[in-house]
Amino acid sequence: DAYDLLTRMKDEHIGVTVCLSSNEGILDYDAFTSQFRLYYEAGVPVSLATDDEGISRTNLTEQYAKAAMGFGLGYVELKELAYNAIDISLIDESAKSEERTKLDTAFADFERKMSETRKMFESSRALDPPRTQDD
Repeated sequence: DAYDLLTRMKDEHIGVTVCLSSNEGILDYDAFTSQFRLYYEAGVPVSLATDDEGISRTNLTEQYAKAAMGFGLGYVELKELAYNAIDISLIDESAKSEERTKLDTAFADFERKMSETRKMFESSRALDPPRTQDD
């Protein structure tokens, strides 16, 4: 039973790595028919990958963009996919811990930079003269 299997995968943290571009090209899946949606909505840990960047002419960044646009995922959900990639990998727990720490640092740096950029834009808007209807 497929739904019992999905429940087991969720409960036992058995993950799946999905190659969105390959699924589109080979299996003719899209955001509405992709197994990604089934796994993700069932709570199964999902990560993203590319099959072969040289052949499919894609990269991991593009896969995350496809997930965001095709499935309506936001920043928090995309972060979850990144952490899932570590958690469901076959590396030992010590290496997983190291990789999580690196990812924590990378996300913290990115979020700090985005916050600084946002503050910069907000303060520059405060200096702009008020707009009129003629603007």
